[in-house]
Amino acid sequence: MLRLAACLLALGVLATPSARAHSTHLPEGPVRVWQAVMAHASRDARVDAARLEGITRIGTAPVRIWLDWDEIHGGTRLGWQAVDRPVDAPAVQAWLRQVARSAAATPRPHGDCLARLPGDGARCTDTADIAADLLAGAMCGDDEAMLALLADCARRGHAGAMIRLSQMYESGTGLPRRPERATAWLARAARAHTPGYRLTGMTLFATALYFGVGIAPDRPAALELFRQAAAQGDADAAEFLRTGTHHAWRRADGRAFADPAFIPARPRSQTPDQ
Repeated sequence: MLRLAACLLALGVLATPSARAHSTHLPEGPVRVWQAVMAHASRDARVDAARLEGITRIGTAPVRIWLDWDEIHGGTRLGWQAVDRPVDAPAVQAWLRQVARSAAATPRPHGDCLARLPGDGARCTDTADIAADLLAGAMCGDDEAMLALLADCARRGHAGAMIRLSQMYESGTGLPRRPERATAWLARAARAHTPGYRLTGMTLFATALYFGVGIAPDRPAALELFRQAAAQGDADAAEFLRTGTHHAWRRADGRAFADPAFIPARPRSQTPDQ
């Protein structure tokens, strides 16, 4: 039954407006909460461990479960939704309490290896400081501390923090692997005004928009973004306009984003032969 429910859910057959989504906040990071979810999932659960979502039986009914990072409050937003029949609400609430207790008891991976950060956002204005913190967090694997830093800096409009959050969503590092969330952060980075990062954000978002990564493709809009970034000195954007290839961002299999049918536009001052 759960296999059928999973297939129908993927096709959108069971995602009806009557199945209202619910969510609850947990202070632990998504990785720790996912471990707790899996500890209490039914034996016939069907999960996508990369996206941190799936369908598990709670009581007698299948329930869709998904996790995401709560960028406002930190920690994890745990969502749930009925699939094909009403759920046993008391059973779901009891299950959620079990998950919360297990998540709280799960040790934080690698502890807190980053120094306690100042609360005034001072590090978010210094490119060297935030880069050093991100490197330290990556080396020790303290994803929860990195997310706390990135959330603070992203709220303050730091495009570099937004790009790093996009990369974490793209790779599934400490977060669900979700291209749509990765691209949403690139869109925000493209609108930010951080020197040294904004143009990178524009070019990365243009690439996602051109190739349809986590977003419906819109090549005219993407090319306009490439032109804007190139006009302001971004070398990667200029290269794409010449070659149709963006080497600075790679697909999961290592290939560059490239359009083999790309035709460079003529310079605007150039007119066709008569």
